[in-house]
Parts: sequence; C-alpha cells; structure tokens
Amino acid sequence: MDELRILFTGVGRRIELLQAFRQAALSLNVNLKIYGADMTETAPALAYCDYTCRVCGMKDKNYIAELSAICTENHIDMLIPTIDTDLFVLSGNTHVFGNTKVLISKPDKISICRDKNSTVEFFESCGMSIGVKKTKGQLIRAVNRIQGKELCETMKLAQRKF
Repeated sequence: MDELRILFTGVGRRIELLQAFRQAALSLNVNLKIYGADMTETAPALAYCDYTCRVCGMKDKNYIAELSAICTENHIDMLIPTIDTDLFVLSGNTHVFGNTKVLISKPDKISICRDKNSTVEFFESCGMSIGVKKTKGQLIRAVNRIQGKELCETMKLAQRKF
C-alpha cells in the first residue's frame, strides 16, 4: 500500500473535507497520513488529523518558512490550502516547497476568481455566457426602478380600496 502525506492549511472546521479525503484513500487503497495546520490548537478538524501543527497567521513574515519546514521535516507529498486568503501567498511561493506539490492555481487565475467581473469576462472569453456584468450604478438604478414599480403598484392598490 502506497503512503501519501497531505498537509491541509487552515483546517479549522473542515471535518467533511478531511473525511472525504480519508474515504477516497481507502477506496484507492492508499495509506493516507493527514497533517493539519492551523493558527489555533482548538480547531475542530485537528481531531481528524493524524498529525497537527500550530502555525503563525498567513500575514506573518514567517508563514511560508514555517509551512516549508513542516513539509520538509515530515516529507509532505502535497499541500492543500483551504482558505482563499492563503492562495496569493502560497501561489507566489510554490518554489520554496521543494518536493512538496502545492495544489494551487497560478496567481493570474486566482486574481480572476477573486473578482466577480473578471470571472464573468473570463467565462465569456471561453465562449460561455453566464449573464450580463453590471456596474454598481446599473444595479442601483435597477433596484430603484423595481422599488419605484412596487411603490406604484402599492399606490394603485390603495386607491382601489378607497
């Protein structure tokens, strides 16, 4: 049976995620070792990890170095971030992790996904129409029109009753 060591960052309350990985490993006959990293030692999902690590916050200058050391010392095969704020920091530092595969997109793709208008433009550039992009001003005018119509309908109903 092969062994796979995965480090999840910011495990927090992601119990179902860890259970899903464990179930998949059983189905594939893989000896999975789950390492969980979090800022707090009381994160509920840590109870579902084989090994736990307390790390500093992702804004701390030592964050990447701490994660890299954990990966090196424990021969981690794969690092999986679970918090979207970690994505930019990790995607710009994948080279630091040596033999550990950081399961993350490139920074340009993360930028697209973190902005709704960019996401719409990206899908439209792929030939997928997912709706019309609206500016804040357009949305405010649309809400005002709807509210205006509702007010008019309410006034008409009120006039009929009297």
